[in-house]
Order: sequence, then C-alpha cells, then structure tokens
Amino acid sequence: MDLVLLNIVSRAVEEYNRYNGPGAEARINRVEGARFYIEFTGGPCTGCSLYEWIEDLVYIIGRYNLVARVEYVEEGNEGSMLAVLKISPRRPGLAS
Repeated sequence: MDLVLLNIVSRAVEEYNRYNGPGAEARINRVEGARFYIEFTGGPCTGCSLYEWIEDLVYIIGRYNLVARVEYVEEGNEGSMLAVLKISPRRPGLAS
C-alpha cells in the first residue's frame, strides 16, 4: 500500500466530512493498491443525490493533484453506499 497516497486520500476524506457533515459522511472502508473503497452515509438530502456525494469527493481529491476514477458503486440501506475509486497521480500537461 502506498502510504503517501493513503495519507492524501485520508486528508481529502477529512476535508469532505468537514464540508458535508453531518448530512453526508465518507469513510475509507478498505484499500487494495490504488483502489479505495469509500463508504458514504448520511441522512436524506432533498437537493442532491447519493451520486453527488461521490462527485464531491472526486472533486476534492482532484485538488490534491490526483485523479479519482469511479469504478463501482453499490447502494446500500437508506442513505448509504459503497464506492470504489481508483486513485492515480495527475499527469503534468494533461487536461483534467
């Protein structure tokens, strides 16, 4: 496991929770190489969808000069879901 990558994604999740909690909260469930299993939980949101929760985290991760690609999403019980994000460094000179 890349500890630098884990540290950066952990900081992004903390930032996400600071801005979105308590309405939505993200937690790193497990890590397999560059794949991060992120559990999202929260109460009902009348102005957004569960998928917007993922998009918000992808955006925050991007601000850390990383690219997060959504590989899989599984909706759980009411107000929860699991997303698998593959994280990679942003390549210099390429459009985001």
